[in-house]
Amino acid sequence: MEKLFDPTVSEGSLLKFLNLCIVQSSAGISFDQTHHIRSNILAEYFAGVDTKSIKMPYTFPLESSFECRLFEAIPLTGIDLTNATKYFGFAFGHIVGGLMHISTISHPDLSYSVMQFSGCLACLNLPIFDALHMTICYLFHHSSKKMKSTAAALHTHWSCGFAEYLSSDFDDGLTSFADADFATDLCSRHSFSSHFQLLNGVIVSWGCKKQPATSLHSCGAELHSIYRAGFKCDTLQGFLASIGLPLDSPSILFEDNQGTIKLLRTYRFTPVLIWFPMKTCFSLSVFCFILF
Repeated sequence: MEKLFDPTVSEGSLLKFLNLCIVQSSAGISFDQTHHIRSNILAEYFAGVDTKSIKMPYTFPLESSFECRLFEAIPLTGIDLTNATKYFGFAFGHIVGGLMHISTISHPDLSYSVMQFSGCLACLNLPIFDALHMTICYLFHHSSKKMKSTAAALHTHWSCGFAEYLSSDFDDGLTSFADADFATDLCSRHSFSSHFQLLNGVIVSWGCKKQPATSLHSCGAELHSIYRAGFKCDTLQGFLASIGLPLDSPSILFEDNQGTIKLLRTYRFTPVLIWFPMKTCFSLSVFCFILF
């Protein structure tokens, strides 16, 4: 095991568990994967590269022009795929596997990117190679991001001495945010759902996934996203109750689509408006739906 993983090490308030660094102090508990990211992902990818030349782009190109390029590009096969791998200097699946791990542990900002890369593993093309390079460059400049929990808020540390503070409105209980686009995927016209949950102001769960069917309108896409967020809240509530920490108040679910909010408040569900099983909608009744 020691050949594959670093052993768990405890030094005072510092705990190193596998590739996760956990620090406990009077201010709260923080954890990050900075050392793992720099030594296992970035060092391998940027071996022999002048770090001063690495630009700081976004996590994933969101321009409609890139979506068209990704949709129209010819899949790489055989010698073309081999040449592209040699040109970019990495195996696509190997790098994506590393990103999958850190996106589920410490980097929710990579959730959308990893979802897109995972959907292209079986049909690689040049635009998706370019997008992965952009994501790795972004990670190079944001590798030291730490999650820190205190009694007041979640601190997202992008660099030493700088942090983002959440509003105190989200400090108590379980809060969830849900959103969705509409028919963004040009190949299938499926929508993308995203959600994240805060417990006492600290992010504890997040997710981004392509919806399994095409929505007829934006309300349908938003309703599916709300269902996923509500189901996750229901799961977290059950877990907290099982360990003796039940919540004494409903979970708040934030939604920004006016039509969806009105449908939920009036219980106007029909097979046309919402296509996931109606028996799953009961859990949504325990949440308060509030406009951003």
